[in-house]
Amino acid sequence: MDNRHYLFFDIDGTLAQNDNPPSKAVIDALRQAGRNKHMLFICTARTKCDIYSSILDIGFDGIISGAGSRIELGSNVLFNAVLETALLTGIVRQMLEQNITGILEGVNKIYTVPGERKIPWELTEITAPNQISSDMQIQKFTLHPALYQNYGIISEPLSKRFDIIPNESGTFVEFISKKHTKETALRHVMSYLGADIKKSVAFGDGINDLGMLRASGTGIAMGNAHTLAVESADAVTDTIDHDGVASALLKLHLI
Repeated sequence: MDNRHYLFFDIDGTLAQNDNPPSKAVIDALRQAGRNKHMLFICTARTKCDIYSSILDIGFDGIISGAGSRIELGSNVLFNAVLETALLTGIVRQMLEQNITGILEGVNKIYTVPGERKIPWELTEITAPNQISSDMQIQKFTLHPALYQNYGIISEPLSKRFDIIPNESGTFVEFISKKHTKETALRHVMSYLGADIKKSVAFGDGINDLGMLRASGTGIAMGNAHTLAVESADAVTDTIDHDGVASALLKLHLI
């Protein structure tokens, strides 16, 4: 009997926080799951260039990045969707006209569109719409409005194309394609591998995890998860501060 499961892990709020490495207990649990012949996948809204080494060094079989816009299995790229140049050019033009700070997240590099609000990262600046090119491979973007700025003039026309997700602290708004999501990527991977989706297990904590938590055979919400993630999951594990991923893997008899 094939007892292999396919495990999909969000990063921020699930495996780790604030660009820190996961705890030793979580790293050990993940590696043990791999030794037990389960397949491990990162499934993050971060684009590929923003996934840091202490995550990659754990040893995942595949990487879903850009909130489902890119799928890698080993050294093979199974899928890679980028935003159209014409669309991005118009969005950047509006960012500049409204003086709203934006961040454009590409496969290989992250850029900023400078505006009223200053950001603490040193990124290549886009100061004119004609700087946008297909070579940038932008997969998603965020707006970082100042407190008094209304970003509706940008977001409202895009609401049919993107899921628009404010972060919990209200400091930025994330725009993620409705067409390419963590859920569609999970389904793509399972179909490509010829595996029963009932054998998939998804771990997440945020609003952009809802689809994959519902679609997977078993959806596990972190103890620190958003209420909607908890409602979408089959079970809730401990918080990230109490090694929730490791606890769930143990309870599911995957390690």
